[in-house]
Amino acid sequence: DGREWKTYNYFLGKGLSFPASYDGSIAVGASNDLNRLSNYSQYGDELDFVAPSSGGNQGITTTDRTGSAGYSNDAYTNVFSGTSSAAPLAAGIAALIFSRDPSLTELEVRNIITDSCDKIGDDDYDSGWNIYYGHGKVNAYNAVNAVAPAANNNEVNIDDDSSSGGGGGCFISTL
Repeated sequence: DGREWKTYNYFLGKGLSFPASYDGSIAVGASNDLNRLSNYSQYGDELDFVAPSSGGNQGITTTDRTGSAGYSNDAYTNVFSGTSSAAPLAAGIAALIFSRDPSLTELEVRNIITDSCDKIGDDDYDSGWNIYYGHGKVNAYNAVNAVAPAANNNEVNIDDDSSSGGGGGCFISTL
């Protein structure tokens, strides 16, 4: 059927497991707030980039289910972690890019994200990529601002808030 599956022994650090190893996937690893690979994140030749998650000093805060089904007593939790939090963050960046220009292809969106990544960690990047961080850590501000809004499309604005000391947070709004 044209799909290529890659099989690796990822327990020995020789690649990514399914579904990230599928050629049609965008493989997202997890980085922490110290700009290092989170200790639970896989890495390998197929890795496209990393997105912030837990594993350092801070985790990811997100809305929580209410009542006994939730993880906390209020509407938010800070125990959302892993690539389960990193991958949706990257998908959200892709959605913001598509909202600026819905005519973009999957490959164009992937290239915009990878070209706008921040290089993190101490390992060298060979032609803009390395085995631990892929193309680096996603940067929503750079990615969205790399796309000119399509004609007759709502414009998405992202204001850089890196001056607040948090290390590059941003606020997102639509007009």
